[in-house]
Amino acid sequence: QGLGPQVAVDYRDEWEELPAGFTGDGRVSVFVSISRGCNKNCTYCIVPTTRGAEVSRAIEEIKREVRIAAHRGAREITLLGQTVNSYGLDLTPRRSFVGLLEELSQIEGIERIRFTSPHPQEIRSDFVELVCSNPKICRHVHMPLQSGSDRILKLMNRNYRRKRYLGIIEEIKARVPDMAITTDVIVGFPGETEADFQETMEILEAVQFDNSFSFMFSPRPGTPAAAMEDTVSPEEKLERLQRFQARQFEITTARLQAWVGKTAEVLLEGPSVSNPDCLQGRISQNITLNLDAPYPQAKPGQILQVEVQHASRYTLRGKLLSVVQTEAVQTEAVQTEAVQAEAVQAGSV
Repeated sequence: QGLGPQVAVDYRDEWEELPAGFTGDGRVSVFVSISRGCNKNCTYCIVPTTRGAEVSRAIEEIKREVRIAAHRGAREITLLGQTVNSYGLDLTPRRSFVGLLEELSQIEGIERIRFTSPHPQEIRSDFVELVCSNPKICRHVHMPLQSGSDRILKLMNRNYRRKRYLGIIEEIKARVPDMAITTDVIVGFPGETEADFQETMEILEAVQFDNSFSFMFSPRPGTPAAAMEDTVSPEEKLERLQRFQARQFEITTARLQAWVGKTAEVLLEGPSVSNPDCLQGRISQNITLNLDAPYPQAKPGQILQVEVQHASRYTLRGKLLSVVQTEAVQTEAVQTEAVQAEAVQAGSV
């Protein structure tokens, strides 16, 4: 067929996060792995050593798994990969992550698509365009920062700089102001000074991350960073982490409070784990929202129009306004009508 050498991968025995062969019945939201391994070689990370080079799954195999998930009741998928937006670069012929998103968004029954985590180095204008314009792509981008210091980013071998990172955020926010941005941050990387740390704090202030996962640096044996001279004391690392997290908590609280009085669309997942009398779901920005009152008309898998009435430490609470007529609901209604029509026709023969 004129194609180059192909690599066969038996992912069913080894693929990350693939639950019991395929997605389970009845789950509204499911995870779908699209690649394994990593080619980025960040100096603090052991993944390329333990999991090898990046290998992408065939797009038809991914689509088949998503169709099965939709048939079993899934309405939302989360695509997983160490660097999801590098998807397809190792395939022959090459595929693209944007192309994958476009094809998956056409699958009937799937109302929402999430993914984690894209690498800033691989973000192009077509990615921004799709994320900001496709209604099925959730209004949430988790984009790891790691450090706001160009000097530290270079030591980390992150292959982007703060200006590039901020430029991506500005472009997305200009198109979709309510896009939620979350991130990962490492404090106390070997050689990090107080000035370097302050540059990370500057980006926290500039972006106003909705939330973040932040950690103190700890060496992984076998990585280049483990061999670097670690001049930051454990006490300094902890103190910087606490400062970062305290400010992030203030920002997260304010951003959650800003939702009060607004309406949001919630994909209902089912009863809350902590309170079975309370219904729980997530809005497009990946924030959990609870419904306290009993709503017998609300079923898992439905998208609900909700008025946000209260913000707590990590979640929102609201009241039901209406059930949104989604593609999945419409498809189910059409199928039901077709079955009823067939039954009437059979009875009249």
